[in-house]
Amino acid sequence: MYLLYLDETIDKINKVEGLGAVLITDRKCRKFYKELNQLLTKLKIEDFEIHADHIWNGRGSFKNLSMDKRAEISLEIAKLLSASGIARFIYTQESVNGKDKDKMYIESLERLIDVAVKYVKQNAGNTNKQLMLIFDRRDDIKENILEELLVQHQRIVNKHKSSFFFMDCGYEGISKYSRLLQSADFIAYWCRLVQIIQEQPSFFKKADDIKKIKLVKEIESLLKNKLLITKSV
Repeated sequence: MYLLYLDETIDKINKVEGLGAVLITDRKCRKFYKELNQLLTKLKIEDFEIHADHIWNGRGSFKNLSMDKRAEISLEIAKLLSASGIARFIYTQESVNGKDKDKMYIESLERLIDVAVKYVKQNAGNTNKQLMLIFDRRDDIKENILEELLVQHQRIVNKHKSSFFFMDCGYEGISKYSRLLQSADFIAYWCRLVQIIQEQPSFFKKADDIKKIKLVKEIESLLKNKLLITKSV
């Protein structure tokens, strides 16, 4: 069975919202957790939640770390994710522009699920074509999004019949306790930064921007071998 962990990222300045996800088989989860926790212990942040925004901007648990240290942490995590048993990273992004937030989330979710399903159908064995969705808990989540997950479940089941099964309607997780949800957060955040640099290279204007741009490009290079980007709107 494949597990699809997803999280969202919001850029209020550039008015975009993205969904990022990691796709991994249940067989690879234990090894991935072991490897990631070993790295975090080496970096002396094993008790921290890996929140990409906090690492990048020196917030929360990372507020007392230098930029160079935070850059090192980001790069080492990207290296591990790139070399890990995670099958694929998936990212989709939409421009906000006054759109209904729930509708935008649903549209992005549908695109992301379709990419994951296509990958699983093409790459899973005959007995491994199942997908379970785990999403980060949102305090503002509304009932219609949960209902939409049921719609997505039925849509996938109807489309693929017996050749594929989308498990239930998705499960809510708490990123603080899930390294894979934290990994989805990392993917979402850095994919958004990559898109910003590509579309708005003048966005970075502070004195340390040369270092930041170099880091974003390094991480882009590390992630691209596994990254699937759906259509951005």
